Amino acid sequence: MHLQHRLRKQLGKRHLHSRHPPAGVPTLYIRVYAEIDLARCIQPRQMHDISGHYNRFDVWYLRVNRKALQSARFEDPAELEDLNFDGPAAEHGGSPTEKASGVKFQTQKESLCRDRSESMNQSQETSVARPPETAFFRIDPSSIKALAFDMQGTLLDFYTTIVDAGTKLTGSRGIHVDWTDVLNRWRKAYRDQLDGILAGTIPWKSTDSIYRSTLDGLLGEVDWGSALSPEDRDELSAAWSTLMPWPDTRPGLVQLHKRFKLSTLSNGSMASLINIVKTHDLPFDCVLTAELVDSSKPDPRVYALAQKSLGVRADEILMVACHKYDLAAAKKFGFKVAFIPRPLEFGPLGQVDVGTEAYFDAIAPSLIDLANLLAANSADGPV
Repeated sequence: MHLQHRLRKQLGKRHLHSRHPPAGVPTLYIRVYAEIDLARCIQPRQMHDISGHYNRFDVWYLRVNRKALQSARFEDPAELEDLNFDGPAAEHGGSPTEKASGVKFQTQKESLCRDRSESMNQSQETSVARPPETAFFRIDPSSIKALAFDMQGTLLDFYTTIVDAGTKLTGSRGIHVDWTDVLNRWRKAYRDQLDGILAGTIPWKSTDSIYRSTLDGLLGEVDWGSALSPEDRDELSAAWSTLMPWPDTRPGLVQLHKRFKLSTLSNGSMASLINIVKTHDLPFDCVLTAELVDSSKPDPRVYALAQKSLGVRADEILMVACHKYDLAAAKKFGFKVAFIPRPLEFGPLGQVDVGTEAYFDAIAPSLIDLANLLAANSADGPV
């Protein structure tokens, strides 16, 4: 029986596209890549494989591990170590992903059974062998003196962190809710308040305060909200100060730090960013946030803060982000800009704009790819 059909049969169709695993299943990631004919793919979603490359193909997501698969009564769990699916792709001499991107997926067991912590502990010198054809770098690396980074979404996986924290806390209270939906509404309320501050209709306050107050507002709209104590709410809000980096974040920063000054440039609070940078040993030369000018991106004052603090011209700074509004504002201020698409920013079923824009100076599917592009285009070559 075809592997993906067997997965459906044994674990239930709903779990293939669900954030949460069946009851009792440990939360290790196994990513099973279905080879799907584009012509038959009704709603292709842009996802990523283990190496960080992005391709427009369906991805079968499961949060299970080998033990769980064995308990699901597969005749041979070793099938997971070789995903040579039959079907339309085989008729055309290879998977559509490989033909379209020029990048071969990693399909051995080390690619399938690698959870988040294992990815974080990989060698810091790991680099992607070949960037996809959509990657480009249009500027002279020698003209860049410093890189400024957006954090939430670009370098930090807030979706996994907040959904896991929320699910754990509410579950311990006997409350079972869709934390993807909760997070989406929480982020919208947060952004609305930031926009109000920029418009001058709301007095400035830190993002920590915004997250806490918007959480109260959100919980006031649901029947289970009253079951969460002030201490519970404080714990949920504090999760924004514990965000996990994407697997490519630290290795990419380590490579870039050999050549350039590195700084955060986030809408997050100073306290949260300092905590995250220290916890995960991220090699930044300085931590800058919009809080230092009582504002938020895309206010030009935030980009002026980076230029002044780094002591370089605006055109000597490369702004790195996955959010186009941020890059557009940085470009208008005079920065060079690099786009790092994060198709999983809002989870496996989230809608993310990952299209290329004419004003981009660079685009790379991961931070490691960006470091490689800078090195490849440098007169000095790799460090």
